[in-house]
Amino acid sequence: MLEVQAETIQIAVDGIGTVRAPSLPDLKVGRSVRMTIRPELLQLSGDYDPSGRLHNQLQARIAKAIYSGNEMQYLLTLPNDLTWKARVPSAGGVAKRFHTGESLYVKWHADEAIVLPE
Repeated sequence: MLEVQAETIQIAVDGIGTVRAPSLPDLKVGRSVRMTIRPELLQLSGDYDPSGRLHNQLQARIAKAIYSGNEMQYLLTLPNDLTWKARVPSAGGVAKRFHTGESLYVKWHADEAIVLPE
């Protein structure tokens, strides 16, 4: 389900609530869309950010954590049981590492998502 607001849209996602994404020309309210985001654009944090700096913040759980040298790859389970992948640079060991089973927030800016009409 879709609600258009100037440069962004709000997408109602079953089991999650609403997420914001960039608007596309000719999108109509109520139309079904698919949204995707590149795994390296997702930000992971143990804390919710009430400032709204990032447009989207969803609770998730780490299903699997994979060390890949220059990055960590995480399989995330969202509240609606969908699985997303996040890729986070290892950054010389300064980035916080999350472990399997740990709860966190997955965050991203609305303009980083890609919306595809169905």
